[in-house]
Amino acid sequence: MKSKLHFLRIICISIIMTIIALVLVSCKGVSKNTILKEDIDEKEISISDQTELKVRMYLGDINITKSKDDKMKIRIKTTVEGKDDNTIEKMLSYLKHDVRNNKDTIEMNSTKKTDLPGIRNINSIVDIQVPSKIRNIYIDSEVGNIDILSDIQKGEIKTNVGDINIFTKNSESIILSTSTGNINLEGKIKDITAKSEIGDINIFTSEVKKLIAKAGKGNIKSQMNDIDSLGIYEFKNDTGNIDIRVPKDIPINVDDYNEKEIQDLTHEKITLQGILLKENGVRLYIDLRQVGKVKLQGI
Repeated sequence: MKSKLHFLRIICISIIMTIIALVLVSCKGVSKNTILKEDIDEKEISISDQTELKVRMYLGDINITKSKDDKMKIRIKTTVEGKDDNTIEKMLSYLKHDVRNNKDTIEMNSTKKTDLPGIRNINSIVDIQVPSKIRNIYIDSEVGNIDILSDIQKGEIKTNVGDINIFTKNSESIILSTSTGNINLEGKIKDITAKSEIGDINIFTSEVKKLIAKAGKGNIKSQMNDIDSLGIYEFKNDTGNIDIRVPKDIPINVDDYNEKEIQDLTHEKITLQGILLKENGVRLYIDLRQVGKVKLQGI
């Protein structure tokens, strides 16, 4: 009996090894049948009176960092994978980025992707170094992540599919929007609007006078180290949890509920930790109809 079991184990192992070998061979065959090519385009623009950057992208990630001088440096890396050289070269010729130097604005527009048979994958990465004179940034992207590590006076950042990640030291106003993706924002920003239909929203700010965060399906987490007694603070999502952290010594009022109503809700919906509740406190509007839990914590 033992010999039979041993024999069956050997057969099973042999079958598994054969399947793995066939999979590896097929994978190698696929890689041999595809060609990968890349194109790198670099531009450098001297900035004098321009104060705005406008980017319109159809496909690709956008990374914005601070330049060390008064020149804007743009590096665009486009990668195309396909079956033959001619088709890949044709696709690379379609995927061009037009950069225009106007009086007050630097504009960059990418051409829309054209479908060609035999093309398996397309990817673009745009790296932009912006001088300190560029204070306003506007980005409209169809597909791709957007990362900004630079000071922004005013910004409006939008992507249909992709994450938005921003770190800025001192900003007046930032509007962020994504249909599918997460939003992560950190810095000192006076006016914030963040919307995501599917995805989480995380906001950490040292000082804010207006914060509106809305998520369709996703969690909202916000830490505000300083809030204004006359400020506007709204948090809404349809499905997901809401976690808000505010200074523990500042009185808070939640959506005009009185203290007893809030206490009645704590057992069902709201968790309070170190929060000073007052009817005349700073008003936080939180949609309590959403599916999820709400946590308010003093810091």
